[in-house]
Amino acid sequence: VKRHDLPHNRDRHEKAKVRRLLVHAPVELVGFYSRQHRGIFTPKESNVHVHLRTEDGLISGHLETIRLAEGGQVAVPAAGWPQ
Repeated sequence: VKRHDLPHNRDRHEKAKVRRLLVHAPVELVGFYSRQHRGIFTPKESNVHVHLRTEDGLISGHLETIRLAEGGQVAVPAAGWPQ
């Protein structure tokens, strides 16, 4: 929740973030990839925008980095999947 009338900028955005480190936490990832929407639907430096939700529903937010456990998998739609 924005609590001031100051204009939004990158510094204020970074300072407002609450970061969490999740270790061995089952999560659900929902996101998208687009080469045409950098800085619109994705961060300016990325073609990907992903949110996560812990399996227990207690934590949700943007995913900034991920390291999968050995054997971990991420499923993505097959090429040609109707979008």
